[in-house]
Amino acid sequence: MTGSIEFQDKLQHASAYAALYFLSVKAFAGRFHIWILAIVFVGLGILVEFAQSLTEYRKNDIWDALANASGVIFIAIALSLDNKIKGLKLTSRSTTPESKDD
Repeated sequence: MTGSIEFQDKLQHASAYAALYFLSVKAFAGRFHIWILAIVFVGLGILVEFAQSLTEYRKNDIWDALANASGVIFIAIALSLDNKIKGLKLTSRSTTPESKDD
């Protein structure tokens, strides 16, 4: 495989798992912590690559598994940072003393 095609393949793996993970986080909002779902999806990516080695017409690739995991981890970090920023905004508003005109 040429370098450009191989890079596109890994980008597609990362994008697909990022999208699947993001949609699952939204679907299971409040039921599972985002990092628990991240572990599940990283494991799924590894399992799918392993399962491909058991067939005659597919081959497994550790780089595909890493690309899958990178897509999941990228979204997990982005969501964690988003939650942290939202939490800081809520905290800063709720802890600010209110001005009283006495």
